[in-house]
Amino acid sequence: MDRIEVKTPENQLKQEFIQGYGFPPKIADSLVGTVNEHIRTNYGDLHCNGQTRYTAVAKDEPAGKPLKECRLVCIELTTSTKGDRKVKKEKGVPAARRRKIVRICHEALDQGGLLTQEDLAELLTTTARTIRYDIAALREEGVNVPTRGYYRDIGRGPSHKAVIVGMWLKGYEYSEIELRTNHSPASIQNYIENFKRVVCLKDEMDIDNIRIVTDMSERLIKEYLDLIEEHKGCEKLSTITLPKPLKKTEGIP
Repeated sequence: MDRIEVKTPENQLKQEFIQGYGFPPKIADSLVGTVNEHIRTNYGDLHCNGQTRYTAVAKDEPAGKPLKECRLVCIELTTSTKGDRKVKKEKGVPAARRRKIVRICHEALDQGGLLTQEDLAELLTTTARTIRYDIAALREEGVNVPTRGYYRDIGRGPSHKAVIVGMWLKGYEYSEIELRTNHSPASIQNYIENFKRVVCLKDEMDIDNIRIVTDMSERLIKEYLDLIEEHKGCEKLSTITLPKPLKKTEGIP
């Protein structure tokens, strides 16, 4: 079995049956087949246009661990957007592909997974050599590409989430942020909504409690607090109100 075949949803489920429940491999295979048939019969294709499900290695798995023993996560990736088509038309296929590389790598990371160059080649129907060339070109431009092999070096500068929120505070429209950062509109909106939660909670809670309520990392919360300080007086900050699903005391003993 090659490395890509190891990271299928079916194999993920099989390993869950074996490692989590102690089933023998043959029984686990049979159970996976039964589950797949049930899903196909009763639910059909659940994918949205422009999105695909993929199975990636969990981001907390150490380097050097055999792939077949790694914990896997199922993620949703945005493989096609209107912006991609516009970039392809105006700048060509390589530019559109590099835009997709950045976006889906960050989407995977946001969902607790990390993509390899092999994964990217599989998802974008190209070769690993082409992906290596694209990533090298992106990094020469200063664009962060969080693949599995590169992830340990992340953290020296502001996160992509803070960069995107900073652009929003400076008055960039969602469509412009999408074109400049290669992130999907849904991801951009999610980062901004989480930032708004921090804005609303910063005067009511300390960082530890904000972390509990929002399920964000301490580092990201500190980055957002720095942005709030940097953009004091910004009209957008003064109009932010607490989202309805999140109460000020939620999650606090």
